[in-house]
Amino acid sequence: MGRDDIISRCDVEDMIAQGNIITIYNGKVIKMNKWIERHPGGDLLVRHFIGRDSSLEIEVYVLDSDLITN
Repeated sequence: MGRDDIISRCDVEDMIAQGNIITIYNGKVIKMNKWIERHPGGDLLVRHFIGRDSSLEIEVYVLDSDLITN
């Protein structure tokens, strides 16, 4: 799966079933497996948004300088 491929809801569900930590931010699927342990709010907060759109929460609580856009 390439970086700019369109991913279906079923694809996201499959990724989560395989144990991946996945959230949606501004229409993009974000895999957070390696980052979850470093999340300043703790892993429980990240796990709450597995498979869900967390765009609003990220925009409200995360500084623009902290966002990874690459």
